[in-house]
Amino acid sequence: MTMLSEPRRDRFERIRQAALESAVQHKTFVRSLERLTRFHQRSLSESKCRCAFITGETGAGKSTLIEYYATQYPREARLNVDYSPVVCVRAPGRSTVKGLGNAILMKLGGPSQMSWSDFEITNQVVKLIRAMDVQLLIIDEVQDLLEWKRNSSLFPTLVANFVQAIIDATAVGVVLVGLPNIEEIASQERQLASRTGAYIRIAGLRPTNSAERADFKLLMKAIEQEASLPFYSPLDTQLVALRIQMASAGYIGEARRLVRFAINNAEDEGSTLVRAQDFSAALRNMTPGNSRRVDPFRMPDTDLIAWIETDPKKAMKDAGPLWTE
Repeated sequence: MTMLSEPRRDRFERIRQAALESAVQHKTFVRSLERLTRFHQRSLSESKCRCAFITGETGAGKSTLIEYYATQYPREARLNVDYSPVVCVRAPGRSTVKGLGNAILMKLGGPSQMSWSDFEITNQVVKLIRAMDVQLLIIDEVQDLLEWKRNSSLFPTLVANFVQAIIDATAVGVVLVGLPNIEEIASQERQLASRTGAYIRIAGLRPTNSAERADFKLLMKAIEQEASLPFYSPLDTQLVALRIQMASAGYIGEARRLVRFAINNAEDEGSTLVRAQDFSAALRNMTPGNSRRVDPFRMPDTDLIAWIETDPKKAMKDAGPLWTE
């Protein structure tokens, strides 16, 4: 096994410290970042640790995580070809494996070659990965590939074979990012499953966990600082944050969207203050047709606490479909 050089060890430690010292200390984010960092580190030296999955529902923070990680490894210009240690590419919607390969090719700086065969595109991707000294290839929104071909049981296998071919030819680490269903890709290819070294599953921050509830309040404080209007009560107030946490399933992206919709509603109504009814309207706008969803912004404080403390799992289920156990 090849030992990591000291400069590489220093880089991994700097990334970890940057996350810990960020303005919003979010333990789930930091923990996921540490796991991604460890996978990257192992993938450089262990042949059986070359694939990873980052999964979670929409708004869980997957894209934020990988975008932050990629910024720690900026592309560096060289005389003949750039050095790009971490490459992050979004899987094109309604596309084939050839389309994915072409998207990676263009991200690496190559020309679009849709007229080429799958084999030719894969070969060109391999050449550029080697030339640019890519260490980690991150593919986001992988579910867009699977959902378009959901009627084809062969498609996850084709994706798995493509990823396996890249790993075999380059020894690069590949990270697949998307909704929880993308993990079926590994189950379709035994060799790829054996190369998978990490499953990083990002869930919402649970109100039943005191540490995660405290994290959510910190995040609400940061979101409030970005807002264009004041709120009826500070977002990091315990019961206000708890209402938003239940309505957003603890997902930061959903919470941001809920706050944004509430601000938009207040502005449309000509209000200079974002009120509880604006959050209720925002919740209805975000989940049209879901009349059975419980609205925590319409509850008195005592009812809200009783609703959660009496049966937390049922409360999460009543709050909406985003909560996952």
